[in-house]
Amino acid sequence: MSESEDEGATTPTTGKVDGSQFKSSWSLPVDYAIAFAHFGLTVLPLKRASNKPHHMLGEGWSFSEGGERPFVGARDDESIRSLWSNDPAANVGVITGRPSRLFVIDMDTTKKRSPHAGAHHLNEWQSEVGMRLPEGPVVRTPSGGYHLWLRYDGAERFKTKIDWLPNVDVKVDGGQVASPPSIRMRHVRGGMGEHRLAGADVPISYEWLRPLPSSLDLIPEAPEWLLADVLSRPAANNGRSGSTSQNASGGQMPSTEWFLSNGFGGHSGSRNIDCHKLACRLWRNHWPNDDLVTSLIYEAWQATDTVDFPWTEAMTCIRSARGFVGPNIERERAYVNELRSTL
Repeated sequence: MSESEDEGATTPTTGKVDGSQFKSSWSLPVDYAIAFAHFGLTVLPLKRASNKPHHMLGEGWSFSEGGERPFVGARDDESIRSLWSNDPAANVGVITGRPSRLFVIDMDTTKKRSPHAGAHHLNEWQSEVGMRLPEGPVVRTPSGGYHLWLRYDGAERFKTKIDWLPNVDVKVDGGQVASPPSIRMRHVRGGMGEHRLAGADVPISYEWLRPLPSSLDLIPEAPEWLLADVLSRPAANNGRSGSTSQNASGGQMPSTEWFLSNGFGGHSGSRNIDCHKLACRLWRNHWPNDDLVTSLIYEAWQATDTVDFPWTEAMTCIRSARGFVGPNIERERAYVNELRSTL
């Protein structure tokens, strides 16, 4: 047996899938897909040089388990080998959300929604809310964007497409991300001045900037204040009817008086999410009355089971909601004032 055949037959058993742990002679995406599965992730094949699900999967499948449609993810060696035997060059995708316990923040470089890259808007948002995201694994994409991987062990259901920040998407329920060593084709120009070449399409791979740890449990957990902020955002407008901005539990948000009597946690099942949602409502209704918003949140907090939910945690929700709602209100007021000046 040749050296390449011997290495190709070897499957990882340690679960360590940062780039340094892979055998340098591995060349098949299936080896990496199996490594991810041993790590605890759920994978699927993507089209060659693409981040889209492979046509070999057919139609009518689902990214979620337990539904009416068949689940598309694979976790065991046999299933993974069978899938990649159909196309050994297929890229490797990882399903996000509960199947892989993953919450991925996707920072794009496109200028469709803003002239600034997603990383710029994410840093700006962190400054506004006064919080910093954990330093989880980071993948650099072929386009120059970034994927920040965080662990998610919650039970909340996220909308498949969420209108969060400009050029920043979140991949949780109903999503997937391409992973190393997947490739995309990118046009690269060559030469300088009069000798400038027309350029060519070259393969560029996804690569780890901050590698995975030795265990899925060691990936930093997505903080409650981040989950609360994302869950409070509306579904992205994808041009289809039926989009909803209802909360994750599927019911209408109770009145402010209900929260003042019942506290946080009884609506969504999460005290942080309830607190953040009420704070968003109060900021919209009473902006910029900080004293009133704080006093009402404090009253609801007093009606809450505060074990492991101190007042400092509620204050964090207030700041996060303020950072989310405030800029929107100021833009709306500026627009209204501009319209009035033209009348």
